Amino acid sequence: MSLYSNLIKLILIFNSLKYFLFFCLSFILSTNALSQNIISNTEHFSLENGLTQNTVTFVFQDKEGFLWIGTQDGLNKYYGYNFVSYRKKKSAENSIADNYTKSICQDTTGNLWIATSSGLSKLNPSTKKFQNFFYKEEDSNSLSENDIYSVFIDKKQSVWITTKNGLDNYLPELNKFTHYNYKTNDTINASPYNKLPVSEGKNNNLWIASKEGLVKFDKNLSEFKIYKYSDTKNEVLSVLAINSEFIYAGTSTGLKLFNIKKESFSDIDLSSKNINEKRRVINSILKDKNGNIWLGTNAGILFYDKKN
Repeated sequence: MSLYSNLIKLILIFNSLKYFLFFCLSFILSTNALSQNIISNTEHFSLENGLTQNTVTFVFQDKEGFLWIGTQDGLNKYYGYNFVSYRKKKSAENSIADNYTKSICQDTTGNLWIATSSGLSKLNPSTKKFQNFFYKEEDSNSLSENDIYSVFIDKKQSVWITTKNGLDNYLPELNKFTHYNYKTNDTINASPYNKLPVSEGKNNNLWIASKEGLVKFDKNLSEFKIYKYSDTKNEVLSVLAINSEFIYAGTSTGLKLFNIKKESFSDIDLSSKNINEKRRVINSILKDKNGNIWLGTNAGILFYDKKN
């Protein structure tokens, strides 16, 4: 039985400088402990433990319970006792597209899709071989851009890629990409935030965190619409569609709740948590199986109990 079958991993990320990330994995032990959301211990991993680099860009748990840790210099798989690393090899066609890994997700067949700074990679865990996708100027069906911000798989197992140009949708049966460019819509006229996390909501709409606000992509109409919460700064750093009515939007000034029907924002009161300025920067949002919300900030993790 996998070591991770009864464990939940939580990531603690500090980001005080652009090129510095410190993370820790917090393990919550046993079923009783899980229900109480008790962090039992913390383990730190770095170069000394076999990690390819200390600047961690993501941590992901696959369907078998293994951890995948992305860095700016390689992809790492953690078996519970050691790391296996994947790096680009110039002489190997089946190696990863680039060492700078930014985002990862897994489809129902078990394949891992990795966004890198120089292309999209699909890893078959069984063969440990990569299939890579790149931008080709002469091919309109290729990626629109090699520098990929994030990759996301929707409920229908369709693969979506975010870039500075917009959204790319991969069609496996045709082995081609369809492009949806931000510049084709007047409501979005600025470069998005450099990670562009995506969440899927009601009617299969995609919700994207961007520099200019919360962006909705209507897949049926192939249209973008942006929602702003301020007359000045509107940067959204993270996003989570929690149900058919509301979206959580993490910003540099706190957590906001977006009402889809009313198309309006409201602030989530975190004052009781003694939140300082760094903890108001909500870089990531995770909903656990109990419905509780975990917020990754510039000064650690916040646990948001919806009931209390």
